[in-house]
Amino acid sequence: SSSAASDVYKRQSLIRDNDAGEGGGLYGCMNIVNCAIINNTTQWLGSGLEACSGIINCTIIANRTFRDNPNGGAVAYSEEIYNSIIWGNYAVSTTDQLIGCTTPAYCCIQNWTGGGTGNISTDPDFSQNGRWVDSIDPNIVVLPSDPGALWVDGNYRLRSTSPCLDAGNNTAVPVGITTDLDGFSRFIDVCRADTGVGPAPVVDLGAYESRPGDYDGNRLIDLGDFSMLAAHWLMTGCGDCGGADIICDGNIDMSDLYELAASWLTGI
Repeated sequence: SSSAASDVYKRQSLIRDNDAGEGGGLYGCMNIVNCAIINNTTQWLGSGLEACSGIINCTIIANRTFRDNPNGGAVAYSEEIYNSIIWGNYAVSTTDQLIGCTTPAYCCIQNWTGGGTGNISTDPDFSQNGRWVDSIDPNIVVLPSDPGALWVDGNYRLRSTSPCLDAGNNTAVPVGITTDLDGFSRFIDVCRADTGVGPAPVVDLGAYESRPGDYDGNRLIDLGDFSMLAAHWLMTGCGDCGGADIICDGNIDMSDLYELAASWLTGI
């Protein structure tokens, strides 16, 4: 296990809508696991997190640093960042999501060019993206640089086509962590080639683990998922079949329908 295996400070928590001079979400913390850090603001550094260590399987979204400072960024001066998604955060003077941090590993980071093992900069393909809107008229989408912009949440669970599925490092997950932020199993396999490390099932990136059959990532097995299955019905030899293959045999047939029916209307 990682060095963050003991004395977990924050786990399975939603940390959002805070404001501080530095470290908008959390400052000076250790071992943050399965957390979503959303819409926190600072005037200086680390709109999401600052001076933290052991950031594992977190989703860090829509945090803003307002002061014109080249040391802005969603995560500042932190270390041991694994299996996380850091996307859509804003700073005045930089597009960097991380500032002054040790090199992360097995993370999905917007605009990332810093190397490191297992890192990607591909769009994580959330179930639904959030957006910044005008504080008076929420029908008007604005830039995050607008100080009065309001954040309208999306759904940061992953679609079946996300590059973040099965892309983490199992050994980075602390001992005793068996569920994700929603309380579902933290290790669930999907029908695709693993890009992470560890025996299957390999952990997903971010705070939420994908469930087979939940094609749209809304955490409920429902008609939207049935429509996806129907769109691929009776295809054969189609690989993961656009994510529609639940039992991993490369075909879409009654076996997949049985699995979908067994989980029908389960979730949140």
